[in-house]
Amino acid sequence: MYADGKKDPQRRQIEKLIATLHASLQQRWSVADMAATIPCSEAWLRRLFLRYTGKTPKEYYLDARLDLALSLLKQQGNSVGEVADTLNFFDSFHFSKAFKHKFGYAPSAALKNTDQHPTDASPHN
Repeated sequence: MYADGKKDPQRRQIEKLIATLHASLQQRWSVADMAATIPCSEAWLRRLFLRYTGKTPKEYYLDARLDLALSLLKQQGNSVGEVADTLNFFDSFHFSKAFKHKFGYAPSAALKNTDQHPTDASPHN
């Protein structure tokens, strides 16, 4: 923040882009697409994302999609394949691999626990 209480313009740009990403996680975003939204170069976007989020744009986008995936899996009636398709993953295998890497368990475990514990998808409870 500046002395006058305003956020710096770069932070505002990143926050605006993040809001746009979250509003359209079902869309396929490349780093080039994200950079064009601000607009800036891909290299500059990477630096800004690292500075303000601690993640690269790709890491941030993947994490946001996986967080939404967990939420969708907790809802009744969503299969792993449907969630992978909805969030534009290449296929169910790639989705499952990314999900397990982030959360430590397969997306199917979140489905199984939905029946038993709708508010907790952790397979260890």
